[in-house]
Amino acid sequence: MTLVLITPDQVVTSFVTLSTADSIPVFLDVPEVLALIRELAEFERASDQVEATESMLHQTLCFAPPSSPGGKATSRADHGENGGYATALLLCLPAAEARSPSSSPSPSSSPSSPPQNEVVAGMALYYHTYSTRLARPGIFLEDLIVRPSFRRRGYATLLLQELARQVQRLGGGRLEWSCLDWNENALQFYEGARADGGCGAESVKGHVGFRLQGDELAALLEGRAAGATASLDANGVVGGA
Repeated sequence: MTLVLITPDQVVTSFVTLSTADSIPVFLDVPEVLALIRELAEFERASDQVEATESMLHQTLCFAPPSSPGGKATSRADHGENGGYATALLLCLPAAEARSPSSSPSPSSSPSSPPQNEVVAGMALYYHTYSTRLARPGIFLEDLIVRPSFRRRGYATLLLQELARQVQRLGGGRLEWSCLDWNENALQFYEGARADGGCGAESVKGHVGFRLQGDELAALLEGRAAGATASLDANGVVGGA
């Protein structure tokens, strides 16, 4: 399979081998990214929380520069001069193949251009992280979605494998993500043994996620500005990963 990174004006800039067999183009298209973000939010019962727009995604996503060598994206600068913070991979299938769930992928007719009449099957959206304990970079998978009609064909695994390759290229140590505790199908896939078609990942025990956003984030900043912060150090508030 082939990963095709393109600039916002749809010009092909680089190629990365996903596997030695077949060829399914994967490319960046902002309207499709936004559509998939909304679809995932609806599935997660959080449609009212989506504030993203196409304009915001253009400003904050990474794009491959024209001179980028295939598979060498190792820092934000390597993704382009837009200074984006996250990268989206879109998995695309030729429309004719997408209509047949039982069909297997076939080689792309033209590896030098995006596929014609393609159908977007899914997306992996990720950004770089850092582990102080490992002293190595890593990747956090923010969103992974495969549209319902394309599930159970191995596409989620292919996207995760490409992210694992990105971690390897970085010299990184971790690929991480989170999952809703009620999404049993996803949990079974992530924690399932590789021999059984699962991902082989381990859930992180003993950690609780926290988030500040919106009014809560503003309130924290205002409290600091007014000198009203609590003595967090005195309470032993520390963390590491």
